[in-house]
Amino acid sequence: MSEDLISRKQLDLLPYRIQKALESDAVEFLRYYLTPSDSALSILKNQEKPFRVMIVGAGGSYSAALAISHYVKKWLQTPNVEVYPPQTALRVMEKTYGQKYDIIIGLSYSGETPDILAVYGLSALKNYPFLLVTGAKKDTTLQKVQLYFAAIRYGCRGKWPHPKIVSYFNPEDESGKEKGYISMFSTLAPVVLFDKATGGNKDYASQIASETKENVLELLFDNWFADSLRRHPVIHVLYEWENFPAASYLESIFIESGIANVVLHEKKNFSHGRMSILCCQDFGLVINLVFSENSYEEKLDKIIRELCEKKERNYLKIKSEAKGQDSSNFETMCRALGFAVSLSESLGVDISNPFRGKKHPHGEADLYDHDEDF
Repeated sequence: MSEDLISRKQLDLLPYRIQKALESDAVEFLRYYLTPSDSALSILKNQEKPFRVMIVGAGGSYSAALAISHYVKKWLQTPNVEVYPPQTALRVMEKTYGQKYDIIIGLSYSGETPDILAVYGLSALKNYPFLLVTGAKKDTTLQKVQLYFAAIRYGCRGKWPHPKIVSYFNPEDESGKEKGYISMFSTLAPVVLFDKATGGNKDYASQIASETKENVLELLFDNWFADSLRRHPVIHVLYEWENFPAASYLESIFIESGIANVVLHEKKNFSHGRMSILCCQDFGLVINLVFSENSYEEKLDKIIRELCEKKERNYLKIKSEAKGQDSSNFETMCRALGFAVSLSESLGVDISNPFRGKKHPHGEADLYDHDEDF
């Protein structure tokens, strides 16, 4: 069955696609554009004050933006890195109260996402440098036209700032475009590129292949586990600041695939009343994303594990073995993806095809294609 699912096919192609993205010139251009200097290629010029950066992504790209923000903070030695989905980004940019962004970074796998182009349009109007990270061809005529009209539409007249484009499109990648509802390659590829650009030296393809293996959590995938989530399609995800991108990614996957409602909890809030929801309401699964072991983590783990056993509900602890925040978070995102695909197969659901081939069955195509004000 699994070999027929779009999600499994896309997951199996992921290591190959990541390797091909790394063989593009994307890492080289990221370094050129985002290394502060007086070079004509650099977007950021040397300055005394810390840089102010905004990173924007929608859906799975929002989770990628959260992960990338950690790399950018260290790379540019600045605490001023903000991450927003497009609608919030536009509101914030409109109300900067005299403060200026040194660069806006937009993530769009297709290079055509109307929401990201709207952010570009406003950044052009405000004369903020804009960097688009995309899986589309850099010199695609359609892309240039869309970027141009995004700028014109937002009132930019005459000379307008051209965007810088970092493309991880590789013409030697024979796998074609990523398919399905769930972002896999389009989420992890930008994270890998920023990791590599900032000094990472992993065998990313092998790591992704290893961390997304179906057998990582094979003991959990029995009929009782799947039935529990069918009866109670609610998943509680516990996270720390370091692995919030992975928590966000899990939330995006399960919500967009229609499998379950997801509630995110910052862990320390369980000492301020959050236990009530687990005690008073039913659920199918609690996922605990662990970055560091300490006395609070041990107490929380013990209490929630015992509660789940008492209520006969599932508890899953995902702990990264990687050293360092960035490596740990990347590993956890890979494991989260592998877990989601394997769990969906146990449920008999293709997370990349939740409507079984009926695209936009409830008339939401107008929302997907919306390119006017929002």
